[in-house]
Amino acid sequence: MGKALEKTLASVPCTGEYNGSVSRYCNDGGNWDDPDYSQCIRKSIEYLKDQSAKHLYGESVDTIFLLENLENLTKESNTLRSGDLVASADVLNDIALYDKYHADRLSVDQLESFISICNDLLDERNHQSWEELKNEENSVTRVLKAVSAYNSIFYEMIHGEFTISLKKKNIVIELGKTRSVEITVPGCSQTSDWLGNLATEIKLKKNQNSGI
Repeated sequence: MGKALEKTLASVPCTGEYNGSVSRYCNDGGNWDDPDYSQCIRKSIEYLKDQSAKHLYGESVDTIFLLENLENLTKESNTLRSGDLVASADVLNDIALYDKYHADRLSVDQLESFISICNDLLDERNHQSWEELKNEENSVTRVLKAVSAYNSIFYEMIHGEFTISLKKKNIVIELGKTRSVEITVPGCSQTSDWLGNLATEIKLKKNQNSGI
């Protein structure tokens, strides 16, 4: 590799069903770093990101529509690039912020769907894509921020003795008035088992739960 290319950032447009660009940096030693797909976003996910932004600023977009479509796009059968992960996390954070001021429209089904998406994003199959993200703001903590925000909304809604426990493969949520909100995700610095092996179950304990 010639010296002339050192410290050079090359980028080309994404192809196929993706928008944006993929870049690659030639470092001081004249060697190319791994490709950066953080700006490469699947068109269908980018559309949901645009819709969630409109939703956040008052346009009529159904939260269920956003959640159901994002859940379909992030499920196990789909390959997600790093840009897809960041955009999906942005959609979740937009939904959480919107619902903070429209809590009367929330349901347990929405919470389950929201957590299911987070579980898919945190799956081991996406480990390499998360590792590609160099910026801490675009790390896996972006998903956990959305989870924390969404759970806080439900926590404020709970009246009386009502607890929700959601245990997915990659994330565990404990939520109730009699305890603090607990979010457990094994450290993502681990290797192939970076998010652990947890059973999948959902428990609802109802006493006075007419508010949800």
